[in-house]
Amino acid sequence: MTKLVEFAPSQPHACYAAFTFGLKHCWTYFLRTLPDREDLLAPLERAIADALIPSIRGHNCTQAERALLARPVRMGGMGLTNPRKSLEPPEALEPQEENEVHAVQREMRQVKNQYLKQKLDEVNGSISGKNF
Repeated sequence: MTKLVEFAPSQPHACYAAFTFGLKHCWTYFLRTLPDREDLLAPLERAIADALIPSIRGHNCTQAERALLARPVRMGGMGLTNPRKSLEPPEALEPQEENEVHAVQREMRQVKNQYLKQKLDEVNGSISGKNF
C-alpha cells in the first residue's frame, strides 16, 4: 500500500489499476479462506481512506464520498472497496445440474445488484446537493 501511495500523485491511473486488479484480490482471498478476520482489516481500510484515496484524488474525502468510491464502477463508484465491508454470503446451495447452476448464478447476481442499488441510493441521498 505504501508503494501505491508513493507513486499515485505522478501515476494515478497506474496506481488505481494496481489496486483494483491486484491488491484488493489479496484480501478478498483471505476473507474467503480464513474465517473471522474482518476486524484485522481496519488498518488496511484506514490506509485506503486516509492515504491512497487522497493521493489518487488530490484531496481527502468525506465518509459519504468514501462510500461512493467503494461502489462498483457500473454504479458510479470507482471500485475502491472497503475491505471490512462485504456482502453477506447467502447459505450455500449444492446444485445438481447445469440449469440449476445458472439459476443460482442469476439469483446471486440479482441479490448482489439489489444490495448495491440500495447502498447507492443511500450514498446518493447522503451527498445530494453537494458538489462532488
